[in-house]
Amino acid sequence: MHSGVLDFVNKCARSIPSISTNCHELLKSVTVFCKERTKSDHFILYLSNDEGSELTSELTDFFILNPSTNENTGKQRSFKQAITEGIPGYVTKTKKLWNVRDAYTDPYFSRVIDKDLGYTTKTILAAPILLNDRCLGVLQFFNKSQGVYNKQDEEMVNLCTSFYSLAIHYVQRNESQRRSENEIAVLKELYCHHTKPRRKELKDVYNSAVLVEIPDDFYKFSFDFYQSANQASKLSFILAKDILEKCQVPYCEKVLVRFLATAKKHYRDMPYHNWCHAFSVAHFAYMILQGCYQNFSRAEVLALFFGSLCHDLDHRGRNNAFYILTDHPISRLYETSTLENHHSYITTQIFAQQECDVFSSLDKDERQEVMNVINHVIIATDLMEYFKNRNILGPIVESGTYDWSNKEHRKLACALIMTNSDLCGSCKPYEISKISAIKVFEEFYSQGDEELKLGFTPIPMFTRKDEMALNQAGFLNAVVMPCVKILKKIIPTLNEVEEDLKTLLDQWEDYAKEEVEQEISAEDIQQLRIPGSKVQENSLSFVRYNKSNLS
Repeated sequence: MHSGVLDFVNKCARSIPSISTNCHELLKSVTVFCKERTKSDHFILYLSNDEGSELTSELTDFFILNPSTNENTGKQRSFKQAITEGIPGYVTKTKKLWNVRDAYTDPYFSRVIDKDLGYTTKTILAAPILLNDRCLGVLQFFNKSQGVYNKQDEEMVNLCTSFYSLAIHYVQRNESQRRSENEIAVLKELYCHHTKPRRKELKDVYNSAVLVEIPDDFYKFSFDFYQSANQASKLSFILAKDILEKCQVPYCEKVLVRFLATAKKHYRDMPYHNWCHAFSVAHFAYMILQGCYQNFSRAEVLALFFGSLCHDLDHRGRNNAFYILTDHPISRLYETSTLENHHSYITTQIFAQQECDVFSSLDKDERQEVMNVINHVIIATDLMEYFKNRNILGPIVESGTYDWSNKEHRKLACALIMTNSDLCGSCKPYEISKISAIKVFEEFYSQGDEELKLGFTPIPMFTRKDEMALNQAGFLNAVVMPCVKILKKIIPTLNEVEEDLKTLLDQWEDYAKEEVEQEISAEDIQQLRIPGSKVQENSLSFVRYNKSNLS
């Protein structure tokens, strides 16, 4: 190809990204260049309407003449024709270039333009503008100055229409993106309106006229949060204030109240993954921090507590595997840690609201650090992430090389603290733990029912045919106990949690024996405590984990 053509092609290609809503000037310069290279007399660029029924001229150098002086007015003539008529119609239908050597003998040629303009068409070169096998329009050149259009002319016009396709596609994508952005902005306004707490919901968090009664076991790991479910918002307010004051973060009580009420409003009415669960996780994280908060940075302490409150925002009672299985839009947004990424995103949306930004007094860098750690600890609630974090932190702790001044070590500790807090329902006295297990399995069964309706085969744990106690005992052995054992070596206050967990494990194993009709042997019970055993695998089937993670 001639260097002049290549230079022009490069120039046009570089100009495409600068196109915003209109590619008229680019199309014009490309067409004029092509007209000169093919030595054509005139051109018309037709574009198809949205219905695909009509072709309308977008560009042409056929201009309107002044009727008095017969001078060029500089205004383009307008041409319209049905999609089925003339050479443009034929090219649209066949989607192929058409080289006409003698217009008046061509079966598809229409003399309408010649009659209207007093023009005599001799030769025509017409090419389709194609995008994804759809014809967007037709570019038509008239009357080569010498002879007929040749192979080089055809290649030039094809190059020209390729640029049209690219430019038009770029503009359409830009317009589509702008429309989507505007629609999202409108939906966000609607979302903010409907998630804005009402006065009563704000009073549920804090009411100066009502004295909050602190439960006797409130400052214990064994706290029965189910007994205080109706006080969850008020008690969360007390804990949040204490964390902010310990961290010496100036805050506005009204903002804190609105944040808590807004967070609560983003939890759905699920059997287990609800506001009460969020409160229980935040309480447990608070209790862990009492024994080690001085070892963490201020950003890490804030992130652990407030991340706990937000870690399951907008949970729908389904697990990650379900969203991937059903190709849900959330799974298309986030390929890994699907729900956890969604929870984190909703969290950032809440804190982005000025009236909910508890961290507004922090400088920009520290506030961003808090948000980064919040994202980290929320993602850490994905059990697949837990296994990775455990496999890294465990050996560090066992070797005695854990260092509180090492940021990466603290990052791993934050992750496991979050896991331990998220699973605190499995660390409570038996009666509380049993309520949590029943609620979790209620969601599992609901998911299994939906999977069946959708034509999928649920895992046994989701079918009401599996043994809850056996699975719970396996889960405690495979996930909860190892987590606590690692953390208690760097946070000694968790020793009591480990001791309570041992008692709880015995109780679940006893319940497992009663749950099944046939007797469970001592060997079967022993299998519950062996990493990677079949019983443990079954108890973790809802995670869709890799067996090597358990070793």
